[in-house]
Order: sequence, then structure tokens, then C-alpha cells
Amino acid sequence: MSLTPHQRTVLNYIGEFQRKRGYSPSLADLALAFGVSSKNAIAKVVNVLVREGHIEKDPKGRIKIMEISEKEERVSLPMMLPLFGPISAGFAAPVEEQAEEMITLDTFLVGDR
Repeated sequence: MSLTPHQRTVLNYIGEFQRKRGYSPSLADLALAFGVSSKNAIAKVVNVLVREGHIEKDPKGRIKIMEISEKEERVSLPMMLPLFGPISAGFAAPVEEQAEEMITLDTFLVGDR
């Protein structure tokens, strides 16, 4: 069964989170990232990803993304990128470090990092 766009976005977020921080996000982290008030809604998506073999849970319930070949990742997983808003022209102005939102692009559009 193929994943829905939302499931792919969650899977990509889990992978990016792990790459940046060295550990997996909790259900609370995922709920916060996707603006969901109920961890149960995220748990349902995570359970689909487990059932489909994209991630696994350890005995303590922590989630871990399965190893994906570089080629498969480039083809199948979208990448979440921060959107920081407009850029001022002219004199240098302080910039806000917080992303206004996250956008999802297919990896082939972004290229290798």
C-alpha cells in the first residue's frame, strides 16, 4: 500500500528529526510539529508507518525510521524546509530566526545537501 501525502510528510519529518538531533521524536514532538492537539491522531499515523515497514518501535515504544537507500530516499521521500518569510532589500536588517512555517518539496527538486 502506498502512503498518503500526510503519512509521507510525517515519515520525512521523523527522518529529518533523527538526522538533526540523533534521536527519534516522541508522539508529543510529532503532535506539536504538526499542530495536532491529540497524540492519538499522530499515533494512528505512526502505527500505519510501522505496519507498512517504514519505521519500527523498540520495546519501550520509541520510534526509529528504517534505513532507506540513498536512491530510494531521493525518489520517494519529500523534504521539509523552513519558510522564513520575506527578505528586506536595502540596508541590513535583523532577521528572525524562527521559521514561519514548513513547506514540503520532493527531494529531486531540492537536490543533495
